This record gives sequence, structure tokens and C-alpha cells, in this order.
Amino acid sequence: MCQQENHPVQTDEENAQLNTIARATREILIAIGEDPDRDGLKDTPQRFARALRDLTRGMSGSL
Repeated sequence: MCQQENHPVQTDEENAQLNTIARATREILIAIGEDPDRDGLKDTPQRFARALRDLTRGMSGSL
């Protein structure tokens, strides 16, 4: 992954976590009757995984 402004290079563990979340998101889309391969949803599982990572990034740190 290329380094972006707010996203440092990901570790193998982070990539594995993102892939697990994306697979689960795809299964949820299927469970609610959506086609995750249709044009409007193709990138949604990965996009959701990245958003969830960003929203919860500080939860693993200590105060």
C-alpha cells in the first residue's frame, strides 16, 4: 500500500484484519439481499473496512 497523508503503511496483521472485515461486510450485504458485485457496491466491503479502521484507530492505545 502506498503511504497516504493520514494512513501509514499497513502491517501484514492490519491487512489481514481489513480483509476479514471486508469479507464479513460482503456476507452481510448478501444476507440482506444485495449483490456485492454490482457497480454501486463493488468497493463497499473494502471501503467499509477502512472506515471502521479509521473510526476505531484510537481504541487500541493507552491514555
